[in-house]
Amino acid sequence: MRWTPTRRPPAALLAAGLLAGLLVLVPIVWTGGLALDVGFSDARLLLFRPLVAQLLLNTVALIAATTLVTSVVATSVTSCLEWRL
Repeated sequence: MRWTPTRRPPAALLAAGLLAGLLVLVPIVWTGGLALDVGFSDARLLLFRPLVAQLLLNTVALIAATTLVTSVVATSVTSCLEWRL
């Protein structure tokens, strides 16, 4: 059986989702604006430093760990729920 939506989501939920999406974009837009303001050569000097590389490596490690833990927890919960049924 395939589920089909029968009605639209509430306006408040849609507005909250759009607001959250816009808030996520604020740091990206801010950083891009600052990079354009500084200029390419100065931005390149700021971005290619050991600290930035370390931050990038830490971010990738955090994303990988979060993905792994979330997958394990979700699989475990799903198995428990299916076992109860």
